[in-house]
Amino acid sequence: MTRLLRIAHVSSEISPYSQSGGLADVARSLPRALHRLGHEVIVITPYYGFIKKENWPIENLKEKLTLEFAGKVYKFGFKKVICPDNYPVFFICQRELFGSRSKKGHDMSNYPDNGLRFLLFNLPF
Repeated sequence: MTRLLRIAHVSSEISPYSQSGGLADVARSLPRALHRLGHEVIVITPYYGFIKKENWPIENLKEKLTLEFAGKVYKFGFKKVICPDNYPVFFICQRELFGSRSKKGHDMSNYPDNGLRFLLFNLPF
């Protein structure tokens, strides 16, 4: 008997919402394949300024999170969409760290504050 898993994928980009290279394709394809096998899959990714809410039914979630790190307080919000492959994608919303990056197709790895920007994804909760 196959044991079904609950899997969370965390990625800095995912197609079709944010893409600067091949990572976005993998971040979509791997969860799609695992979902088709029956596993419960979610993806967690930043909500960049170039993502167009009107292109997809993105839901604003009520949950909020406030964190202090690097001597500063950051407030986070969350959004959710059921992607075309029928699994949920959760967006981490924070204007200064992610929302201000407004050019689709840019190289998301080329920001000097990336360590700070992606620290959130490494914090224990």
